[in-house]
Formats: sequence, structure tokens, C-alpha cells
Amino acid sequence: VQYRESTLAKYPSQIEDIQAALAFLPTIAEQFHMDLDNVFIMGDSSGAHLALMTALTTGYPFRGVVSFFAPSDLTKLQPDGPAGNLLSSWEQAAEASCQRFITAEHPVPPVLLLHGTEDELVNVEQSRNLYKLLQNAGKEVTYIELEGENHGGGTWWNDPVTTMVEEFLRAYCG
Repeated sequence: VQYRESTLAKYPSQIEDIQAALAFLPTIAEQFHMDLDNVFIMGDSSGAHLALMTALTTGYPFRGVVSFFAPSDLTKLQPDGPAGNLLSSWEQAAEASCQRFITAEHPVPPVLLLHGTEDELVNVEQSRNLYKLLQNAGKEVTYIELEGENHGGGTWWNDPVTTMVEEFLRAYCG
């Protein structure tokens, strides 16, 4: 799904763009042989943040979420960096963070978190902390940490990572 970048529109416009795409899916499902009972959402970096936030805030019945090196807690990032560009004001950082939506009562689809230990853009603690929060709230969550890996790059789109993602998708596909 293409969404408006932060240089064009501020948060939550990106979530609204994804919601519009989700609303459009039923109109093309038959044409493209989509099984709307088995929709997953996945992203990397800022796209992973949006995938998580969409799953946490829209009520769409996703089968699962795959998150590659997501900045999940924007309050832990620098206001003068990419997160600051996303928000209208820094006070919005907590509102745009996944943590505020994770409670035992709040529905969350199964989540696969992947992060590299040497990520220089999004600290690996972002995924570690999100994993602990999801676990403590009793949610289905899998966390895979790749030793020595940075933010992005070819490793993330080759075996064994793609096999791990496929196994997650198959496990939660209806």
C-alpha cells in the first residue's frame, strides 16, 4: 500500500490511507483472487510502525502482523529526526506509539517482530520492549533478533528470514 509520506501529510494521514486501501480490497478481491479472511499486514521500518498501528487501531480482522525493525515507541526517538517529521507536534509522539494500545483487553492479532542487534537507525530495544509488552498482555507474539544485522539490507529479504516469515504466515492462515 502506498501512503502519503510525512513530507506530504502528518500523522494520522498514513493510517487513514491504509484504511482507505483496506476498504477498497473487497471491490477487487474477486478479480485478484484475494481471500479476505486471510489478510496479514507487514512493513519494514516506518512501514512496520504503520502496519502495527493499523492493526492496533483500526479493528480490521488481520490474521497477523509482520514487523521488520519498527520504531514502535516514538517517544524514545529524537524530535528532530524522521519521527519528528511525521508528527504535527512532538506531543503527538505518545499518541502515535504502539505501546498505548497494548493491554490485556485490547485485541491484537498475532505479531512477528524482527530486528537486528546492530540497527543504527531504530534501536533494537524498540522491538525488545514491544515484545515484552505484548507478552505481558498475553498476546501471541514471536520475536526474532538477528545478531550483527543493521537496519534493512539484503539479509532481511533472503533465507532464512523469508522462511521464518512464511512459517509465521502459514501458522496463522485460516
